[in-house]
Amino acid sequence: MGFLRSEQMELYKVTIPKDDVWKVIDALGRLEKAHFVDLNKQEQPFALTYANRIKLCDNTERRIKFLIAKCKEYKIKVERPTSVEIFSRRIEQIE
Repeated sequence: MGFLRSEQMELYKVTIPKDDVWKVIDALGRLEKAHFVDLNKQEQPFALTYANRIKLCDNTERRIKFLIAKCKEYKIKVERPTSVEIFSRRIEQIE
């Protein structure tokens, strides 16, 4: 996202998650009280500062989906841990 300029011409930096950006800008635009300047419009998405983090998340999601598919293929039952503490203990046991 970029900066939000209010009626008094004050400049605010606003960061909006990409999944919500259209809804937020649309709602603020309907108020007719803000002007937006996209500071990243010349940048390619892969060049943005958070692109590597998103790539890591995408790779992790892909690996998890692969593991779940393999568990289904070999009929391995996958259960959600009942709590974070139990999950942490199980991870420690595996390590």
